[in-house]
Amino acid sequence: MRQESVTTESDPTVHAWGRWEGAYVSAVDRARPTQAVELWADFAGPTGERRRARGFWDGDRTWRLRFSPDVPGTWTYRTTCSDSSDSGLHGQTGSFTCTPYEGGNPLYRHGAVNVATEGRYFEHADGTPFFFLADTCWNGPHLAEPEDWVRYLSDRAAKRFSAVIFTAPHFRGLAADADGRTAYSGREQIEIDPVFFRRLDRTVDAMNDRGLLAVPLLLHAGKDTERNAGHHLPQDQAIALARYVVARYDAHHVLWNLVAEAEFHGWGARYWQQVARAVFANGRNHPVTLHPYGMDWALYSFLDEPWMDVVGYQSAHGDNEAYLRWIPQGPPSWSWVLHPPRPFVNLEPPYEGHLAYHSGTPFDAATVRRHTYWSLLSSPVAGVGYGGHGVWGWDDGTGTPFAHESTGKSAAWHEAIHLPGSTSMRHLAELMASLPWWQLRPAPEILAAQPGLEDARLTVVASRSEDGSISIVYAPRGSRATLRLGVDESPVRSATLIDPASGDRTPLDAPAGGGEWAVPLPNGEDWLVLLER
Repeated sequence: MRQESVTTESDPTVHAWGRWEGAYVSAVDRARPTQAVELWADFAGPTGERRRARGFWDGDRTWRLRFSPDVPGTWTYRTTCSDSSDSGLHGQTGSFTCTPYEGGNPLYRHGAVNVATEGRYFEHADGTPFFFLADTCWNGPHLAEPEDWVRYLSDRAAKRFSAVIFTAPHFRGLAADADGRTAYSGREQIEIDPVFFRRLDRTVDAMNDRGLLAVPLLLHAGKDTERNAGHHLPQDQAIALARYVVARYDAHHVLWNLVAEAEFHGWGARYWQQVARAVFANGRNHPVTLHPYGMDWALYSFLDEPWMDVVGYQSAHGDNEAYLRWIPQGPPSWSWVLHPPRPFVNLEPPYEGHLAYHSGTPFDAATVRRHTYWSLLSSPVAGVGYGGHGVWGWDDGTGTPFAHESTGKSAAWHEAIHLPGSTSMRHLAELMASLPWWQLRPAPEILAAQPGLEDARLTVVASRSEDGSISIVYAPRGSRATLRLGVDESPVRSATLIDPASGDRTPLDAPAGGGEWAVPLPNGEDWLVLLER
């Protein structure tokens, strides 16, 4: 038996909210461990904290444990193995030192991201609100060369994205990663390939180390290909694969996206309830969400499931009347009042550059912004996803994304990262950083007129802080905004016009008294109006 750590033996330390790792060699020579073998460790903190972490097999005889300490001081641990009779993994003990973190990474400075006590947004362990702004890069972690991954993450961090959505196993038509490997082989009794996940380790480490929350998709259930584990694998093997991923990355800063594009109603709801309960049977350290099909509302089937922490949805890539009205007039705009309260996040609005299902025209930056602000302001503000055509599939620019020919030819990823909509997301993040966004609630009552009744593309959305001190209104390209100023409210102290494409702010003459106020929008582009009382 030998033990290794991510730090040197002479200085076994890790900073708070970092990743400690221990490696152990089993006494049993198994080419592949059975799924019945489980390794756990119980950790004791310096002031009486008790934590538990699941280990995972990492090839040959090696097993690993990962743990993220939250309190500085000395931590001790003891292992438990379900195969205690002969594995040699049972009853191992050790200790390490957790030091205070002194850098600027918000994940390490403020701690793990979870759902706030209030229930409608995210916050760090120390109570600092966390605005979820995720870029979609399904295949980047598997296909990117190390230097390219650094280039991508540097761009997204500079644009103030706070998360990255990706797939943990291989995804859809992707035959293998850049090294020719897949996450597993077999079907009735899968065999995990740990080398595949060692590559993923490096890319997930890089996300967290740049302050980006990792959002791994554990399973994809689409029926378009047998590559989709959530569709092709039997339930027990889908559970085994998801458990493995959770064990491997539970010490990282993550939000679990359990399964995408599955049947979430009737028998499907019962099926995925069983999967989730099994995967998170021993509790969870991070929030969990689902990724439904476009315009599919999964919440009602999972309303009472305790593991369902975040209401994820997909407004998808259509542009007909039904798609245009679904966010501001559909379930996202009214279901948020249900209890228990949860954050609502549109994980997949239209991808910039992706061809629209109905018109066949590519979504431009203004259209992406429209769906983004509709999503944010039609429910209590928590966050939103963004996708750039060429980035989400990590494409090389020579054709259409794999298994998505109808989406249109895509630019190479290194060109697509510069799509103007991604810069609009930076301005969104800067706007939210200047506001108590976690206090904002939908406020359609402050609109004196709704242009969207005649043309869905012109739908105006509004939100207001709970104390009424801040109101924010979004008017899409070509629309207009007429506001109702209540006589029983405090006077408007300042009014500001904000260009969401550039972030530029222009002061407006604050309206006096009550009545209606037609906001003087200067041209036919989209605008934000910020009122402060």
